[in-house]
Amino acid sequence: MLVGTSQEAPTSKRYVGGGSTSLITVKSNSAADVSSDNVVKVDGVIVSADLQFQGHLESDSCGSWWVIDSYKGAAISYQASGLRDGPHTIEVTAKDNLGNTSTQSWTFNVAEPPAFDNKYPTGVTNINNAVSVRVTDNDPIDPSSIVLKVDGVIAAHSYDSTAKTISYQPAAPLADGSHTVWVSAKGTGSGITGSSSWSYTIETSGPELTFAGAGATYTINSPNLVVTAKTIFNN
Repeated sequence: MLVGTSQEAPTSKRYVGGGSTSLITVKSNSAADVSSDNVVKVDGVIVSADLQFQGHLESDSCGSWWVIDSYKGAAISYQASGLRDGPHTIEVTAKDNLGNTSTQSWTFNVAEPPAFDNKYPTGVTNINNAVSVRVTDNDPIDPSSIVLKVDGVIAAHSYDSTAKTISYQPAAPLADGSHTVWVSAKGTGSGITGSSSWSYTIETSGPELTFAGAGATYTINSPNLVVTAKTIFNN
């Protein structure tokens, strides 16, 4: 007889990022061995899962390998990706070497907050009239949830749902110096809010030029004339 269990909470687990599903362990409580022939379904769709018989890891200077201790137990795992926010099911049908089968299913939830990338501008820049960032989620973004702040002040942003880009164009150029952008948004699925922030420095002035010999009188006709150039925010 085969028995299937989940090493994760089977009904209320929240997976941030839609990653690996529960690790399913299958064991035989009879003389039969667990078969490597199994069927795993996620949301009713058959997927290609990994099976590892009970054992332990050994290694030497050449590498490491898995040593099987028993064929009466195995772990079945599947690395999911792209799961949408909300409830999902995983169903496993396992066999032993006598042909007996056992089927069990579990539910789990995916609740991933939105992620932010393509932040613009960054570092030291002379861009003083634009701010933008891309937001992605397993589900469409709720435009009404978006909040963008520049230096702690809410900015009147726009949102392009096709490019998934949040943009802000200030009415007047931002001043030279350091600026901080903070953004938050949530998806229409889980409703979980994600946020991110970054800082950058605006520098629109040219380098500061200094001539150490300004106003000096040289007593030779071949002096070494040195001019130093330094940016305003050079430390």
